[in-house]
Amino acid sequence: MLNRILLAAAVLAAPAVAQAVRTVPVGFEKKWGGVPFYHWASAAGRTMQVVDNSNTTPFAAIKQLSFRRHNAVSSGTPGTADVEVTMSQANWGMLDTRFAEQEKATNAKVVCKMKQINLPDWTAMPKDMSFDFPIKFDAPWVYLGRGLPGTEALVWTVRYKNSTAGTHVLDRAFGAYKYTAGTVIGSGCSGYSHYLRFWNTGPHSANDGMHMEVAGASGPKSSPTLMFFDLKDAQMTVPGLCSTLHALPVVVFPVGGTDAMGVLSHRYLQLPYIQGIEGWTIFTQLLSLDTTQTGLPFSVSNANTLTIPANASVKGDSACYAWAQGVGATTAIGNFWFFSGAPVTELSQ
Repeated sequence: MLNRILLAAAVLAAPAVAQAVRTVPVGFEKKWGGVPFYHWASAAGRTMQVVDNSNTTPFAAIKQLSFRRHNAVSSGTPGTADVEVTMSQANWGMLDTRFAEQEKATNAKVVCKMKQINLPDWTAMPKDMSFDFPIKFDAPWVYLGRGLPGTEALVWTVRYKNSTAGTHVLDRAFGAYKYTAGTVIGSGCSGYSHYLRFWNTGPHSANDGMHMEVAGASGPKSSPTLMFFDLKDAQMTVPGLCSTLHALPVVVFPVGGTDAMGVLSHRYLQLPYIQGIEGWTIFTQLLSLDTTQTGLPFSVSNANTLTIPANASVKGDSACYAWAQGVGATTAIGNFWFFSGAPVTELSQ
C-alpha cells in the first residue's frame, strides 16, 4: 500500500518538476527588474557573463535560459543571431574579470553550441512578465548548489554574433553603486604596481554589499600573492625587503597569484556590507613570493590609499554581470563587474 502511495505521489509531482523554473536573480517571476539593458543590437557580437549568488540550492536538469523584454522601453523587431551558452559555477568570494576564470568548475559545459536562434518581435509593449526569448540547451545542465567550496555561485555566459535585429532591450534588476579609486603611494620593487578600487553597493545584502577590486602588474612571475590591509601608512623600512612597507598586515587577503608575465589580473573580493566602515581611509599593498631577491624572498608593490564611499541604497540583489564587445572577448569591458543585479533570466527544467 505504501509503495502505491509513493508511486502516486511521484506521478503527481512529475509535471510540477518538469515545469520547475527559477529566475536569476532569484524572485523575479512576478515582478519586474525595471531597469533597461541594451545588449542584442551589435552585428559584431558581444559576450556577457552573469554570476548569481542568490540561488543557493541544487537545481537539476536545466534545459533552457530565457530573457524577457523591459516593461516600458521601446524594443526591437524580430531577427536572428548566432548564439553560444556556457554554464558553470564559480567562487563568489573572488571573481576575475577574465571570463574563462569563471568557467573552470567540474560541471562547466557549453550547453548550447554556436547556432542560429530567433530574436523575438518585441515591438509591442508586453502584456505580462513572460520570458519569451528562450535559448534551448543541447543537453541539460545541473547546478550543484553550494556543495563544493569555491564553486557556490551559478554562472552563465552568452556569446553572440551576426545579430540581424534592432535593439532588444532586456529587463534588468539593478541597484546603485558608489566606487572610489585608490591613490598610489610610493613605488614597488622593480616597478611592481598595485591597483585598487573600492565598490559599495549598499545594505541590500548583508553578505556582499562591499567589493574590493584588486590588480597588479610587473610583479614576480607565477607567484602566490597576498594583499595587506591597514588603516594608516606605516612607512616602514624592513631590513632585507626591497621597498618600503606602507601597509602592515592588520588584515591579510589572499588574492591568488600572478601569471607567467607577473600580472595579477583584475579580481573582485566580496565583503559584507558594514555601515560603520564607510568613510574610513584604508591603505593596501601587495606582497608576492620572490626568490630572486637577495634579501628577504618577497617583493612588495606600491601602496594604495582611498576613503571608503558611503551608499545607503537598499535596492539590489546578490548577483552581478560583466560584458564586452565581440563574440570572442576574453576580458570584461573596463575590468568592471557590475554588482547589485543582472539582466533578469529564467532557468527552466
